[in-house]
Amino acid sequence: MRNNSGDGQLSELHRALITISHSVRTLHEVLRLEDKLDLDAFQQVLDSKLIIQLNPDYPLMVAITGGGSTGKSSLFNALMGREISAVKARAGHSRRVLAGMHSSVRAEEDFFKSLFSAFGALPEPLNSIEELLTPGTPRFVACDEVPTNMVVLDTPDFDTGDRESYANRELAKPVLEACDVLVYIFTNATYNNRENTGFMRQVLTGIGSRKVALVYRCSRTYSEDEVVQHAQTVARNLYGDEFGENLVGIYRVNEDDVVAAGKGLMKVEPVAGCLPFAAMLTSLDRTQTRADFVRSALLDIRRDAQMTLDSAALTRMQLEVYGDAVQVATSWAAAEALKAFPAAAVSKRMLEIWEESAPRSKKVFRSIGKVAAWPAQRLLAAGSRLWGGRSKPEMLSEESVDPNKVFRENLQLSSNTLRNKLMNRDITVEAARRNQECRHMIQLVEKMRASWQSRVDLPVVEEVNKSCVNIRISRPTVLEADKLMNAGVLWKQRLQHLCEETAGMGEVSPQIDQQLFALVNKFRAEMGTWSKRGELALSSLPTLATLGALTYVVCSGDLAGAATIQAKVVAMFGLNDLWALAAIPASTGLDKIHRDKLAKLLQPIYESWLNEKIVKIRDLQEKYVSGSMLAAVEETLDESRKPFAELAAAIQQLPKGGSNE
Repeated sequence: MRNNSGDGQLSELHRALITISHSVRTLHEVLRLEDKLDLDAFQQVLDSKLIIQLNPDYPLMVAITGGGSTGKSSLFNALMGREISAVKARAGHSRRVLAGMHSSVRAEEDFFKSLFSAFGALPEPLNSIEELLTPGTPRFVACDEVPTNMVVLDTPDFDTGDRESYANRELAKPVLEACDVLVYIFTNATYNNRENTGFMRQVLTGIGSRKVALVYRCSRTYSEDEVVQHAQTVARNLYGDEFGENLVGIYRVNEDDVVAAGKGLMKVEPVAGCLPFAAMLTSLDRTQTRADFVRSALLDIRRDAQMTLDSAALTRMQLEVYGDAVQVATSWAAAEALKAFPAAAVSKRMLEIWEESAPRSKKVFRSIGKVAAWPAQRLLAAGSRLWGGRSKPEMLSEESVDPNKVFRENLQLSSNTLRNKLMNRDITVEAARRNQECRHMIQLVEKMRASWQSRVDLPVVEEVNKSCVNIRISRPTVLEADKLMNAGVLWKQRLQHLCEETAGMGEVSPQIDQQLFALVNKFRAEMGTWSKRGELALSSLPTLATLGALTYVVCSGDLAGAATIQAKVVAMFGLNDLWALAAIPASTGLDKIHRDKLAKLLQPIYESWLNEKIVKIRDLQEKYVSGSMLAAVEETLDESRKPFAELAAAIQQLPKGGSNE
């Protein structure tokens, strides 16, 4: 398949392979996918065999490979017809790739560059055998003994060292993966070495299926049956029981001290009716051999690309759910910060406006109201010390506790709790089932659990009651909490900045002030329909500033009891039925009717005022606490969106299993 083919279908396939190569690597890098894909091998096959070398006219790349001191270089010399590669008794002495090719191949500049593109550098002419003993760029020799349709490679052994550090494996692996046919030479000591055949199996069958010729270097005393039996053991370890279509021949090389000393050429003998070794190589149809590999490789590329797509889909959904959970946690932190927010400012300001606009004849009642309020204030201060717990509004006396100090403490506590949640590996949040964002999270979790049933690290939805659920999810690996949450200034300084930006938050803004003026004027205009008693009761409003409970934030709570100002707080991410209420106890001197009317009057004011505060607090907590995590989620989703869509589309261009394509 040529890159510049006029065939529209082939060009489309070629473009799809380029897209897959780029998208798979990008998704692994951006999402830090933890699938089983050998990314380097995947890219090696794509870049060296399917994208660049789709031209069937290219010569076959035949690599001689095996463990240390098995006779690879001796076999290479035998094919070249003279001693070219270094033959030593010490394992691992060859440190470079040596290519032998017909002189006509070297003359084709395009062929030459494309053939060796996977090696990282073009081979240079071999000037001395000693050059092969040191690491470096590949070398080549021109030899007209080699068929014109073939390039033969002598590769470094892949088993010198141990499992932790094979000296030449990283050098040999990409070279072997770039080849069409492998000649695997082994000995009696290595024929059933599962470490060696496991490596070879990965090269031969990891992506696509390459053909192999087996060469057994053994004692002269071994019978042909023993040679065949041992060779078939190797073949099964490489391909499984169905090895026949990939095995192009079995050969033996008898132990020979002359050859081992580098003073003679190796003799390769066919076994079990196979063609002579040179004839077997010549008989290989490069077009069919490469077509067979490409067909199998495309199926494996589709399989592995789909695995990457599935893994990316799961990670992207995990990011979405985690980002939503962080949003919910941030909203809850804002609600916690406001659980004892001073609500008296609105009442006081309304009182001031009321007094400024009141007829002179009513001011005497306000003076009486202030005097009458004093005993109740003392009683409330004592009661507030006994009324602990979060299940009821906190009745805090202005004289005993600084409400702004309480707010700052709650703000710091909720912000620190939020940060600790995000530093943990898992996060659990409570959300209202009927909330749109909560439903979105539940849908994603259900989809993940249906599609990846075998995974144990998936999010969990736990029902709390009919209206609320807990959602627990692990932080995706791509989000590094230590890096994201500790970037920039120290946490103590960030908390300080957060508190500084909330200073004066209890004050009434000009917008709220305008609303209070409008409502007072409206109330006065309607006073003609009210009884004098109601007007006198409202004249006692100074008691409200102290006797009215501080704001208490609840979610789906019981708002019954004494008359309350039930202010609906703006809907925040993941939260529903979030209310702030200010109690108007009977001790104010107002009867239930007037307390209800007062609550109705103040309700829209409290809503506007509290919404203004809670939105600001949430924004500040996102700025100083959760913002870096949320930004990382969005950035990762954005960076992966395009390659994800491109990979999904490109996979559809590849042949499916069982297809005749």
